[in-house]
This record gives sequence, C-alpha cells and structure tokens, in this order.
Amino acid sequence: MEMSENGYACKVNLVANRLFTIHDSSDSLQWRYVDSKRNPADVAFRGETSLHCDKTEMWFSGPDFLWKHNRHWPEMPGNMSSVAHDDPEIKRNANTVVAKEAKCFLRHLITCFSSWTKLLNVIAWWLRLKTFCKAKLLHKAGYQPEFPGKGFISCEEINQASAEVVKPVEKEVFKDIRRKLKNHEAFPNIRRFGSSLGKTSPSSLRKLRPIMVCGVIRVGGRLQHADLLMEGKHPFILPPRHHVTNSIMRRYHVSVSHSGVQAVVSRN
Repeated sequence: MEMSENGYACKVNLVANRLFTIHDSSDSLQWRYVDSKRNPADVAFRGETSLHCDKTEMWFSGPDFLWKHNRHWPEMPGNMSSVAHDDPEIKRNANTVVAKEAKCFLRHLITCFSSWTKLLNVIAWWLRLKTFCKAKLLHKAGYQPEFPGKGFISCEEINQASAEVVKPVEKEVFKDIRRKLKNHEAFPNIRRFGSSLGKTSPSSLRKLRPIMVCGVIRVGGRLQHADLLMEGKHPFILPPRHHVTNSIMRRYHVSVSHSGVQAVVSRN
C-alpha cells in the first residue's frame, strides 16, 4: 500500500510490473486498506489447503466486510510504518551531476583559423567591437568614455590581439606555472626572475627566467634594460606543439619563401 501511494520504483520486476498495472488501471482514491487476515490474495500466496474452510470460503466469496456498508470497512491504521529507506526492493533514484566546462569563445575562435595574420586581424576587430560596446554602455550611464578609433587596424591593436591570443593558450598549457609566477610589472632585479617557480617546474622554463606581465608569461633576462620594444625584450612563451605555435611558424616560414630552419629562426 505504501509503495503504491508514494510511487516507489522497485528493483524486483514482478513488484514493479504489478505496481505499474495498479497505477495504470485505477486511481489512488479508489484504494482501500485491508489487513492481512481478511485479504483473499494471501490465501494463495500462503499455500492454504482445503482443510481451512474459512480461508477457502473467503477465497471464493471475498471478505465479509465487502457485504456490508463501506462505513464498516477497515480503516487505515494511523501507526502504519512507512517503507524502510534501506528496503532491498526499493530502487532509489541516483542524482548525477555533470560539470560541463564553459567553452571559451576566444579559444574556439583560435582553432577556426590556420593563418596567424587572419587570426590577429579577426581578434583585433573583435577587441575593437568589445571596447566600443563597453564605451557605449558607459556613455548611456552618463560617463565620458574614450571610444576606439575608426579605420584600419593599428599596430598597437595587433599587438594587443596577439597578447589576447596567447593568454588562453598559456592558461591551458602552463596552468600550474601561472599560479606560481608573480606579476613583475616594475621589472625587479633579474635574480628574482623565475625564483617563484621552484624546482618542480620544467627545467626548460626555468632557464627562460619567465615573468608575467599583464597576465601573459614572457621570457625574462638581462634584456630588460635594452632599448627595445616589449616584444623584443620579453617575447611570449608558447608550448612547442600547439595550434597557435604552428600558425606562427607557418607564417614566418612563408615570409622567408619556405627557406630552412635557420632562416625562419633569424626572421623571428
């Protein structure tokens, strides 16, 4: 009765099929309680012999209370125990939670281009659009933001786009190293470069004395005082086998007319 009213799912197929038949052909308002002593179904289940005349008569004629008014029918006892939580016949629903990682739009956009030049141009236009939308919202709120320029993409925007492309790559490959590095915006003494990495990091990276500038891991070293641009003094650090790395190498390989390795390295 408890299983029928509360809609428990049963592991035993026989019980599950019977409960399905009961729910499909009747309504819970039609159900009434009958104790085990006056239940004709128990006569067959308990294997009663024909010697028990009272049981045989109940099997053929039904319990005596059915011949009376329904106010004389047995009532549901108030102290009736519910189905135990660990009942072996009960099938408990297991809730499975699947954590789906949100796919980064920029990371997806990077994989759509094999040309490094086209990728930088698309990212630069996308960054300009994002800056324009932010400025427009601030302008509506009463602020005086600086809107991005118009016309062709500038060299500064291309450099910004290349940094935006490198960030998700480094987050994917150098996840542990990014947590260890500190942001050396002021470029402190070179003896401190890479000291926060520890011996657990790959030796190939420790030799580069990496620093992090504006969220991007770059090569450290003595060139911090050289009269060069940031990209010349502290270039990005990229994994050797990655889609972005292959795109960059392919771009310079084409620019030197498909020359050898030394020509490509010197071009970089």
